[in-house]
Amino acid sequence: MKLKHIISSVVVAAAMSTGITSCDYLDVIPPEQPSLDNTMDSYSQALGFLYTCYRGTTQPIAADWGANVNEYAGQLIPSYTLGDFHCSTDEWMMDDVQYNQCPAARASYTNTLSANNNYNAGKTYSVWMAYCYQFIEKLDKIGVPKGVVPEKDAKLWRAEAKFLLAYYHYCMLRRYGPIAIVSDRTPMDAPVSSYPGRMHYDYCVKWICDRLDEAAAELPIKREPAEGGRATSLICKALKARIMLYAASPLYNGQFPYPEWTNVVETPGYGRELISKKYDRKKWEAARDASLEALALATGQGGRALYYGNSGNETAAMINTMFIPVDDVDDDFKRTVLRLRNILCVRELDGNTEAIWATQDYCNTQSLYNQRMVRNPIPKTASAPNGATYAYSTMGATLATNLRFLTKDGLQPENDPNFCTKDKWYKSAGYADDMSQAGNPALRSHIINLCKNREPRFYAWLSFDGGDYGTLLRYGTGPVHVNLLSSEEQGFDPVKAPRDYCPTGFPMQKWINPRSFINGNAGANFQYAPTTHIRLAELYLNLAECYAELGDMDNALKNINIIRDRAGVKALTREMVASSGKSIVEWARDERSIELFDEMHRYFDIRRWCKGKLMANGQRQGLNAHVANPSFEEFNRPTQVNMAHLYSWGDRMYLYPIDAKELYSNPQFVQSPGY
Repeated sequence: MKLKHIISSVVVAAAMSTGITSCDYLDVIPPEQPSLDNTMDSYSQALGFLYTCYRGTTQPIAADWGANVNEYAGQLIPSYTLGDFHCSTDEWMMDDVQYNQCPAARASYTNTLSANNNYNAGKTYSVWMAYCYQFIEKLDKIGVPKGVVPEKDAKLWRAEAKFLLAYYHYCMLRRYGPIAIVSDRTPMDAPVSSYPGRMHYDYCVKWICDRLDEAAAELPIKREPAEGGRATSLICKALKARIMLYAASPLYNGQFPYPEWTNVVETPGYGRELISKKYDRKKWEAARDASLEALALATGQGGRALYYGNSGNETAAMINTMFIPVDDVDDDFKRTVLRLRNILCVRELDGNTEAIWATQDYCNTQSLYNQRMVRNPIPKTASAPNGATYAYSTMGATLATNLRFLTKDGLQPENDPNFCTKDKWYKSAGYADDMSQAGNPALRSHIINLCKNREPRFYAWLSFDGGDYGTLLRYGTGPVHVNLLSSEEQGFDPVKAPRDYCPTGFPMQKWINPRSFINGNAGANFQYAPTTHIRLAELYLNLAECYAELGDMDNALKNINIIRDRAGVKALTREMVASSGKSIVEWARDERSIELFDEMHRYFDIRRWCKGKLMANGQRQGLNAHVANPSFEEFNRPTQVNMAHLYSWGDRMYLYPIDAKELYSNPQFVQSPGY
């Protein structure tokens, strides 16, 4: 049973016992209410209070994930909309703004965000922090003294609350940079002069990491699957490793573009400086050590291992449905592709121990499936003239993402001497069409050379014209054969579906469970994936990046190749690095961007690397997908996506603005530079 379900069952029971009828467990313990004392009347109520503190982690987009906005979800919009790895259709984004679903989105990617038109994520996270402090306070004043909660349990619960406080501070840190440390629940009658101001970034990092270490000392290393999502010492150490990596990165380690930015109050030991102006190698050493500690714990007592698949999840029947445009492709290659599709979809109970921290099912409202899957995934019928309504496709991977993925020989297309030359990338690869399947012909002649002879991750997580989408998506018997040249199939239809199309020509399918299928009007069987916040592969890539930055190429290659091996990619060698003209740091970054593609890392990565210009005006390219019924030559032409001209980059976008209301109510706050 997932944390989400545990929370629901426990809190509903608590609500019934206290006369509260709402199904929303947040109503059980509203902040600053006298009835909070009742939350410790029984053990189950106290546990429900603790689980409410987790509520900010179990939102599908609590970690900056999805695209919709509501009271709790608004903190995420930028990471889903403003990365360079994918694009959404402009028509879809315009509709969201029109219907006030994401009012800050367009301001974010057009660099018109201000203190008055942004989403106040700080307020949202402060609510969750308040819950945590209230929980600890009531636990110590009521729960334990009354014997409702045994001290042995209270000890663990306090550690969980401490972890959550660290996590919520981290969520603000990666969005705003230097933040105000909320070390206690501020009384409602506290004088304004006592409100905390922003603290130096490194001070914030140390405070958060100290809380994580303190929590780790009291928490179990791992939990049973029934307690999935609850804090462990391994989660604490893994999150610490990520935070230390961010702190060592260029943005916070000597390259912040606003060195003159200072605070109005002093941080102990740092003066009025808010972000370090000088490079410090020791930060990379500290990040390396934190990654080593987390990795040792994960692969040791934590029982975590990279997912290499098993026969129960990658069956011969599923493998037989797959078409992979690779010379001399065999079942081992196909099995690797299927394994990679399963990385985020197979649960621990089914043999996948890679996830270090995973919470509730992601997007049970079907939005992930709907927005990613190609349009018209099954044949149209008289009763369903537009095909299945379970998919409408509003996003796609950029051409830059396509080119970042490797060839079957482990190099990027432009650096692989065995790959076709650039002048042939957008020509037909010469495959013959397969018209044998009625209503779903496989137009293999549409496949271009750029999509031939690529690595397994490319075929696992991307799709393309002439290729396939899904594994059993069409009636549970096979994939959808993609035809992006036809408005009647998966291509752009300006009349029937003007906003529902893949704007780049490269549909994404990383989160689509290979077992999911659509039965037309009879319904769909979507197998949802857990929301994975941290998985083991990230720790290897964290470590690889640290070693690369420290000039230790051998260890950088070692950790990169652990990931490449699992991906079915040839090992990276010193010779390959030298001949590519790229540094080992660039290789480490690219490997991270490939392996963690579409897991919401790159948005924050390109900022901490000070590579924000990758998101500037005109940078997003795809194929010419915004055309109805194009010819092969017309479609296969690199072009700016139809909304690329709207994107704008300014260095102020490395940090987000503090909301005007916060500035007004707290004179200790200084606004982020450039706003």
